[in-house]
Order: sequence, then structure tokens, then C-alpha cells
Amino acid sequence: MTWTEPATWYANLPAFYAAAAACAREVHEELGISVSVGDLLVVDWAPPAERRPRAIISFTFDCGTISGLDGFDLPQQELEDVACFSSQEAEQQLPSNVAPRVRATVRARARNVPPGWPRVRE
Repeated sequence: MTWTEPATWYANLPAFYAAAAACAREVHEELGISVSVGDLLVVDWAPPAERRPRAIISFTFDCGTISGLDGFDLPQQELEDVACFSSQEAEQQLPSNVAPRVRATVRARARNVPPGWPRVRE
């Protein structure tokens, strides 16, 4: 399981608040599960687009592997559903500007990154 979080929340955090801690908090708030946040696998940047007036930086962390959706507790006012996909299925479901992040994350996890984080767009 990887979790990608846009950097918009990061700008409002106190200096001592680590990005990994923010990731764990967001996963718990959005999915109702606790995860152990591992390595930062991919950092990606996206320019302003359509209704989003600012660029964002996305951090993708290794949050382990899940075997099913038991125990998920979705905040109904924010999320209607959750699903698991293979990396190929995820790439087909995601917008074209986000899909390359899936490939980069799979490669990074297989190589036990960080040193020399992979670039999303090669």
C-alpha cells in the first residue's frame, strides 16, 4: 500500500511535524486504519491545472501491504468507497498526469529506495 498526499497540507504544519507522521495521520483520518509509514518512495510535482490554481508536490510513502479492506472506516462526508487495484489497473484508473507515479513507486519499492529517488517522468 502506498499513500500519496498532496503537499498542500504540508505548508500549514509546524516545522517539527514530519511528513511521515502527517501521512500516518491522514491515512487514519481518511480510511480509519493505522499504518506503519516506511520509506519515502517518490516525490512528484504537478503544475497548476484547471480549478487548482497552485502547483502541488506529492509525497508517496511505503505503507506496507494490505490483504483486504476489513477494518476500513470511511468518513462518509469525504469518501464513498475504497478499492484495491493492481498497479496496471491503477494506472488505467488514474489521470494521465498521475499514472506515471504508480510505475515509479513500484520500481522504487522493488529497489528499496531512497538513495537517488527515481524520477517519475523519465
